Amino acid sequence: MPQILLFSGFATDHIPWIEQSSLLQKNSIELIYDIKDIKKDDRFYIMGWSLGGARGIKFALDNSSNIAGIILVSSFPKFFKEDGFDGGLPRHLFKNLERRIKREAKSGLDFFYRLITDEADWLKLFLAYEVEVESVLEELKEIELLDIREELSKIEIPTLIIHGDKDKVVPIESGLYLKNNITNSKFKAFNGHGHAPFIDKPEEFSKTVTDFVLEKYFG
Repeated sequence: MPQILLFSGFATDHIPWIEQSSLLQKNSIELIYDIKDIKKDDRFYIMGWSLGGARGIKFALDNSSNIAGIILVSSFPKFFKEDGFDGGLPRHLFKNLERRIKREAKSGLDFFYRLITDEADWLKLFLAYEVEVESVLEELKEIELLDIREELSKIEIPTLIIHGDKDKVVPIESGLYLKNNITNSKFKAFNGHGHAPFIDKPEEFSKTVTDFVLEKYFG
């Protein structure tokens, strides 16, 4: 059974992926949350959401002989827009979020979670999160310093890039930048959907991932 190692996003964990895990399981694909659960010497896939995408890319470059494929969901090589890179957000929006979290962590994070989805049940789950403020601030610093654009040309592993065209956190231009700079990559847009297409369209997302994984696993 193919295994996918998940790299979750900023201020989240594996909980938002539980429904997706069940759907993939029905297609004989196992979603793994800890590297320790990967079968020894087996090749496996990695899937990174948002910040987890950049983390997944770094991991794949260091462990390329074991990685069968990469799946990048709402991911970015750099978070801020600047000359020569249109895929990011203006820096002042990030600083606004950082100030909100430093001033009152729960309120600041609630503001962020509302950018991810407006689906009531999932939003309720996100708003119930209890996270360590120091950990969140460390992740913000990681995002601020992150720039892996020069690493993209080193990726030779088959890569699937998934992005919603209504993403309020990471513009779709970031996903297109990844597509244009990663060899052997394919791009799937979830039109009309935002930062969490696996929540907005779970069945379509599962099929997209399944088709990619099984093609590479048995192809």
